[in-house]
Amino acid sequence: MLAMTRLWLAIKAFFQLGPQKSIHYARYRLAKRIGLYRLLHPLDGREHGNVGALQAPFNPPSVARYRELYAHNAPALLEEANAIAAGQVRLFGGHPRSLNLDPGIDLTHWTDYDSGQFEGQDIKDIWEPARFGWATTLARAYALSGDERYPAAFWDYFEAFNAANPPNRGPNWASAQEVALRLIAWLFTFTLIAGSEATTPERKIA
Repeated sequence: MLAMTRLWLAIKAFFQLGPQKSIHYARYRLAKRIGLYRLLHPLDGREHGNVGALQAPFNPPSVARYRELYAHNAPALLEEANAIAAGQVRLFGGHPRSLNLDPGIDLTHWTDYDSGQFEGQDIKDIWEPARFGWATTLARAYALSGDERYPAAFWDYFEAFNAANPPNRGPNWASAQEVALRLIAWLFTFTLIAGSEATTPERKIA
């Protein structure tokens, strides 16, 4: 029964994706199965080395423009940013919960994580805080208020994430989509806090 279910899913995926995408996916699965990605992306590896100090990818609006854009919602924005800086975040639009960026499991190579459920935990509960979507709230609050607590909180969380999720190790590296979402949030946030006291030269090249 399980074999028939997998065969049916494979046939369904082939017709939905088309031949070219199906071939690309099959190559990915084969490379993952034979351990090629373990060789190309070693644990804790930084394959491309140091690329120099990070530069803001675009010019942010002026503080005056931000105050104009968010004047109607400034109290709510600052209240949410204060909660995040204090370690509380709303995930999936729910009630505030502790902001935890540590997966809380033994970390192995990202190719070991191939299921939405593992060790009795839904992987979305690990992925959602690690997307750093909440960090954009800190960035917008800083652009609006100039309060240095917000960029300082971001960098504390950034460093905590990197300490708990070394490169290529753990479920937060298992999905290219998740990595891309995190990178987008980081770049947006960095652009708005690039001039803050907390954004030191050392952190720009971390």
